[in-house]
Amino acid sequence: PSKGLCPGGFSSGSPRGELRTNALHNRRLSQPSYPLKIIWSPKDQSGLVIPGNEIAIADEVSKTYTLKPGARLVFPPKSMDITRMQGSRRYLVFEGVAAGQGELVAMLLRDGKVVVESTPLHLRLMDVKEMFQRAQAGPVDGYPPPYAYPNTEPPAVEFGIAPWRPSFAFDPDPYEEPNVAVFVHGWNMSEEEAVSFSETMFKRLWHVGFKGRLAAFRWPTHVAETPTYADSYNLSEHRALEYGVSLKMFVDSLPASYQRSILAHSLGGVITTSALRYGMRVRNVLLMQSAISAGVFDESSLLNWSDLVLSEAAAESWLKTPDDFQVERGYRGYFESAEVNIVNYCNEGDFALQTGEIGPVPTNWIANQQLQKPHWPGLSDYRSYLWKSDLSNASIDTRFRYGFRNRPQKILRFVNQINEIQAFIARSRTRAVGAEPRTAGYVNAGKVKNLREHPFNFRSARLDHSAQFHRPCWFAWEFYLSILSDLGF
Repeated sequence: PSKGLCPGGFSSGSPRGELRTNALHNRRLSQPSYPLKIIWSPKDQSGLVIPGNEIAIADEVSKTYTLKPGARLVFPPKSMDITRMQGSRRYLVFEGVAAGQGELVAMLLRDGKVVVESTPLHLRLMDVKEMFQRAQAGPVDGYPPPYAYPNTEPPAVEFGIAPWRPSFAFDPDPYEEPNVAVFVHGWNMSEEEAVSFSETMFKRLWHVGFKGRLAAFRWPTHVAETPTYADSYNLSEHRALEYGVSLKMFVDSLPASYQRSILAHSLGGVITTSALRYGMRVRNVLLMQSAISAGVFDESSLLNWSDLVLSEAAAESWLKTPDDFQVERGYRGYFESAEVNIVNYCNEGDFALQTGEIGPVPTNWIANQQLQKPHWPGLSDYRSYLWKSDLSNASIDTRFRYGFRNRPQKILRFVNQINEIQAFIARSRTRAVGAEPRTAGYVNAGKVKNLREHPFNFRSARLDHSAQFHRPCWFAWEFYLSILSDLGF
């Protein structure tokens, strides 16, 4: 009778002539106890009604049952009659309701007595936050914008790492493979949203077979309305550049024997690139819809985007912006490392990077490069960042300035910090790498993943900038399979 027995259920090998009733028993519980929801899989269309059981029936219509601790869920004989099924198996979906541990046992019953039972399936149910590692950049609440110091050099900030949601202690899988992938979120994300994205990343990677460790790294990006819509993005870019130090510290703290990779979404690509410049060592960087200039990785003028080039050509002399990093401290050529495999997951029609509009107002990365480089705080402050492009013979340290927008000769202070120049003065001549599939240079051109194409099929809707988190699991399945492959699994 045990030939067809398997943990959690019975196969068609069970002797039909002897079978009277089947049961699942939730027993031998530790503190705290846990209930299980049991759901008939969509693969099973035959339906089931189970009256009089020791369970709470949550929704008889959807066939969802809650198996209480210590209780037995008994299925009538017809529910396991394989002649009523399309295949030879009955499928159940189990959903944990609360944390705890115990055993799940499948039984064959005859006249209410146990004939045979399966080997116990030992279960430990945990909050998903305990299943992946977390840390956040310090200072956790950020720091004032550098233009809050119009007459003096902004004070130095002491960067570090800090615990994130310490009430959920990370409990590593004792069987995890020696690979760690660090997820870095992007701009305009509250702490709760960062938690949600991290949980989704963990669960969906696990679904496709990732058996290493996921670590989530939070940094204090501004949300869109703080301090103003006009300032939020560039201020967050500055923080991303600065907090690269913190990301490097966190990666350095991970097990030295593990292969390390970065999964960087949107503006997370900026903090990742900064960390690499600070000396972070990883094997793979997967840029997902990354909001950083393609020219950072590929200096080719073939990537120049006409709208951005024309904006630069039309600008007044004091509102022009630097381009080349080595000569002018611009974006082009900012990245310098050949020891990492960079894979570009890009979408040419991405809402946030290329096509986004709210009403008649463009709200995308290109529009920000055109309208807010050099940065003009609040679009109303009389002060502005400036670059004196016409002073070609002057020291480079005197050409970047913070002063009065309508009186470019009136200097409040010189701007000499590279991160401040990049975030508030430099304008890209190319699209963001997350919208530019032609990017080569330091990017692995042979592994570019165009998300608009099959099998990914991302589009230009606002949600599609984060489709791998917002869209249903089935939609994102191929995306996560590709991530798994690029991580080396």
